[in-house]
Amino acid sequence: WLREHPPVLDAGGFLYAGEVREDEPIVRTASAALADLGIPPKLVGFGSLTDMVHLVNTSKVPTISVGPSPRTAHMADEHVTVDELIATAKALALMILRWGAP
Repeated sequence: WLREHPPVLDAGGFLYAGEVREDEPIVRTASAALADLGIPPKLVGFGSLTDMVHLVNTSKVPTISVGPSPRTAHMADEHVTVDELIATAKALALMILRWGAP
């Protein structure tokens, strides 16, 4: 059966990774907001797919992903603690305030 129906590999759904420079204003704003709240910013790659790749690669919009913790992200027992949720909400609020300021 396999000779008559050889498998075909298709990477049609493959999306390339996106990368944003550390000196982009959005990265600097987010990093400063996190640091001011006592949260050391971690500028690292994220091993999961997000819509960010479309903004970065196609539209050339510098984009970041910010979240409480990759510790259990996208796992069967995905969860965050209340403290992580509150810290993330504060950080996002500060980033938004600073990003929107003249």
